[in-house]
Amino acid sequence: METGQSLTRAMKLVVDLGAHIVNMSYGESSSHPSFGRVMELYSQLVLRHNILFVTSAGNDGPGLSTMGAPATADGLISVGAYVSPEMMQAQYCTPARISEMPYTWSSRGPAQDGANVVIGAPGGAICSIPTWNISKNTQMNGTSMSSPNACGGITLLLSSLMAKGIPYSSYAVQRAIQATARHTNFDRFALGSGLLQVCEANDALVRWAAEEDVSAKLLQSKLRMNVRVSNRKHDRGIYVREKGEFDRGLLTFQLSVKPEALGTEQQVADLHRELVDFEVKMNIRVEYHNEEGRDQLDPPFVTVPAHAVVMYGGRTVTVDVDCSKVEPGRLRYAEICGYCSDFQQEAPLFRVPVTVVHPNQCDERSDGVQTEAYLRNGDLHRSFWEVPRGVSFAELTFSPKNIKHTTTFVCHCLQALPEVSYSDSESKKWIRLAPDSQPFKACFPLHESRTLEVVLGQYWSSAEYNASVSFEIKFRGLKPSSSVLSFSNASLFTRVNVQAFGNQVERCEPSASLTHLRKSIAPSSAAVAVLPADRHAFPDRSHLHELVLSYNFKAAEACEATVRFPLANNALYESVFSGQLQMVFDSNKRLLKASDAVPEKFSLPRAGTYTVRIQLLHHNTSTLDEYKSMPAQVEFKLPSAIALPVHATRGALMASRNTGSFKCVNVHKGMDVAVYVAACAVSALPKGTEVGDLLTGEVFYGKKSASAEESVYRRPSGYPLKMSVCSLAKAPESKASVDHRTEHDKHADAMADKILEFLARLPTESDEQFKEFVAAVDSVPASRSLEALMLKAKKEQERKALDDALASAEQIVAQVDQGALAMYLGKRHADADDSLEGQREKRKMEVCKKALVAALVLKLEIACEREDKEAAATALKQLESWCDADKEKPLACARAKLLEGRTGKAIALLRATHGQKEALENEKGLLRELERACDAAGWSAVKAEYGELLDECAAEFAPF
Repeated sequence: METGQSLTRAMKLVVDLGAHIVNMSYGESSSHPSFGRVMELYSQLVLRHNILFVTSAGNDGPGLSTMGAPATADGLISVGAYVSPEMMQAQYCTPARISEMPYTWSSRGPAQDGANVVIGAPGGAICSIPTWNISKNTQMNGTSMSSPNACGGITLLLSSLMAKGIPYSSYAVQRAIQATARHTNFDRFALGSGLLQVCEANDALVRWAAEEDVSAKLLQSKLRMNVRVSNRKHDRGIYVREKGEFDRGLLTFQLSVKPEALGTEQQVADLHRELVDFEVKMNIRVEYHNEEGRDQLDPPFVTVPAHAVVMYGGRTVTVDVDCSKVEPGRLRYAEICGYCSDFQQEAPLFRVPVTVVHPNQCDERSDGVQTEAYLRNGDLHRSFWEVPRGVSFAELTFSPKNIKHTTTFVCHCLQALPEVSYSDSESKKWIRLAPDSQPFKACFPLHESRTLEVVLGQYWSSAEYNASVSFEIKFRGLKPSSSVLSFSNASLFTRVNVQAFGNQVERCEPSASLTHLRKSIAPSSAAVAVLPADRHAFPDRSHLHELVLSYNFKAAEACEATVRFPLANNALYESVFSGQLQMVFDSNKRLLKASDAVPEKFSLPRAGTYTVRIQLLHHNTSTLDEYKSMPAQVEFKLPSAIALPVHATRGALMASRNTGSFKCVNVHKGMDVAVYVAACAVSALPKGTEVGDLLTGEVFYGKKSASAEESVYRRPSGYPLKMSVCSLAKAPESKASVDHRTEHDKHADAMADKILEFLARLPTESDEQFKEFVAAVDSVPASRSLEALMLKAKKEQERKALDDALASAEQIVAQVDQGALAMYLGKRHADADDSLEGQREKRKMEVCKKALVAALVLKLEIACEREDKEAAATALKQLESWCDADKEKPLACARAKLLEGRTGKAIALLRATHGQKEALENEKGLLRELERACDAAGWSAVKAEYGELLDECAAEFAPF
């Protein structure tokens, strides 16, 4: 998938190289048609640098409003895919039984803001492919083929204009190719103005260049008409499809018609005098087209003024759209075109698409739709329905009626939701049916009271010339009083009411489960820096800066995880950032996962500490400063789902909170059913859960079908379930855990803890710093002197002052009364010995043992480093008398075994340690020891296995 960084750098390169035209044959669905930094830079290529930008419309049809970004950006030429009878025979080796048409899968307009596909071009080609396919060419299909085809044709057009010395603008070229495109019998939503005609467009531009009028010359090379619907979020077109707007009858829109100078800031400034004198008298008319693109005799529904005089300051034009003139179930399309009356040009100066969809209303007695469609190759049957109130999903049944061959059909169901990409609100099924096929059934979620488009089509290349199929859609579901079930475990339960609105009896048997643990973490560091100018300084004088945020989190066990940044993720073309990348590392800076705007799941190999780093690019440092505290969300997939108890009454909940008691209930129209969902027990929470975490999952209200033949009662994707963890209440403390220390003792211990934490963080690289550290160690209370001395010994070891470290270790061993410690550890201590003195003695002995073991490990490590076999054997023997050394200190023991020549035992210890949680933090050291041991044993295969892991470890994080 493309990234913001690659797209923005490519645009800079296009300008630096002086390109005249660009093709881009990829894109994604987006939640906004023309917003975002990448989209803004694309438009700048066209409007400021006079570079024509040709792009594919997308392959997500045949439903309406399936154009992807960047095809929806302002000023770009979006191209749909067309197939001709000649292509069918030559490229696809099929009889040309049908006429030319758009491909079934070609994306359709209009975009959310009403803008439509611009033109169409052949969408199939024999093209080269990598030779590892054991072929050098293959047949390829898609708007990724139609876009470069159109780009090549337009390049010929530009070459002709430059050879003749005719100045042009990207706007004039687009006007010409739209005005001269061949559009007989074409679907306007798929192919826009029609099929590109290069010669005709060239002739039109040559004629326009001969115009003497000053305003005409400006419109040829230096101006464009920028038209927006000012009372509808400055949309580029008028798009009406929801029932609520039809209830208003006559809709009035204000079109802002404003000339816009093209070029850089300096070029626009040089036009000042000409812009002052600019004036165009315009004739405005409405051109109607039906769904297939042919002019029609249906009653006009758009009213515009006949004339307008437009100066450079712009003009407002009032447009009335009479929805009552559009019959229910109909799709109407028109274009408001402005022609100049001062000079003779066949191309309008602007086009404003008007799309009106009038949805049908379902019969209240049927709760669904049932119809039969007759479909030839490539035919589409569109219908529009208002989803009734209370509906949560639809059940689709698709059956063959009269087909003679196995045939491919498409059923595309889509709702257009504001600020939601079409990929998140569609259901598309490709269906192969034989004459004896059983009915095809499917379910998909719906949003109530929104228009649903249902498109049925036979694939353009199917063998069946004329097929008859029937389809039925039943609107179903139980509506909960809250679409998101959210509560805290401290409240113990939550209640939701479920209601049925349709005539069909719904079966209510709720189930709720938690599947993921979500933690929110704050950044541990944030740094803004300027990026090198050679790749990140743009022609508009903006310069990219980066914000790099780092986050640390802990995983309690190996699992699947996803890192999310809700404000920045799932936005590529529509993002305010020029780019974003995120990377996940383990504690050894080994890269585990890299992703961009779309979060991707990855595997955490084991429990331990991990780091997430994200890079955000923007040209404004103040914007980046606002994101310095942006939290991250780490979502862990639970090993197994946690089922939450569900009850029908509060009494049942109180009687048995941890065991669900809800029995299946038939819910008739108008009935309300109470559903009580209880929180899980604290003991059932997953490992690593902390107060403030969030557990997420799904709740279903309908009964789960026992088989494919049984009726469906539940919404396919369920409803979101969120349980916040506000309490981790534990059982009351036992008598043995009562702390008898005085407040003075607690305060003294807390102060000593803080002093030791501070000492551990002090730098000791230089001699001066180490002297200050030693002076600070001397200030530690006598009761904690062993811990301070152990800390000093470790610092000396880090400084390679091995003699000093060994002396400190010996001092610790000497200070510990090993006889008293052995007697205490060998004695059984009863619960009755819970006095203040008993607790003090216990704490003292625990500290003594910990310090003694650490000192002996240190002696062992120093002996191994000096290759002193005798000292190592002595230290190991002493260590084994105080702990299970092989299990508790495997790395030190492995070094000792290696020194003794017991290489196999050393390798066995190291390999066993590598899979343990504690090994992750020191994995580089462990892997190096394994390499040494394998070298000594001559085990090259084992060395290679772990050598690859060592190569992945890094001293620094991988750069963005």
